Amino acid sequence: MANTKVQVDIPAIDTKVAITNLKVVEADEDPNIDVVVENPNVDVEVETPNTDIKLNEPALTLSWMKEVPVGLINGARVDFELSQEPAANSLFLFLNGQYIVEGTDYTLAVTTITYAVAPRAGMQHNAQFQV
Repeated sequence: MANTKVQVDIPAIDTKVAITNLKVVEADEDPNIDVVVENPNVDVEVETPNTDIKLNEPALTLSWMKEVPVGLINGARVDFELSQEPAANSLFLFLNGQYIVEGTDYTLAVTTITYAVAPRAGMQHNAQFQV
C-alpha cells in the first residue's frame, strides 16, 4: 500500500484551507493520503469525492449575491442582465420560485441570461450566485 504525502505552506495567521481535487499521480495499489496540520489556527477541509485526486490551488473566498436580473418580463423578451459575472458554476436561477436548469431552460454568457422561452408577463425571476 502506498502513502502519499502532501505539504502545503500556510501563513501563520488564522486561516481556513480547503484541499480539494487531490490526484495521486503514481501509486502502487490502494493509495492513502495523510493530511497533517501542525498549526492550531488552521482549519483544514479535505474533499475527495472520487479516487481521482490531485492537489489544487488554494480556495478563493467568494461572496454570495442575490438579485433580480435587469429587464422587463413581458412575454417576448428573452435576454436579461446580472450586475456582475457569476463565478463558474455558481448561478442558481429561479423562475416563479422554481429552480431552472442552465443549458436547458437558459444560457449564461458573462452577465447575460438568455431564456430558451420568454418568461410570461407577470412572472418573477431571482438569481443567486457567487462573485
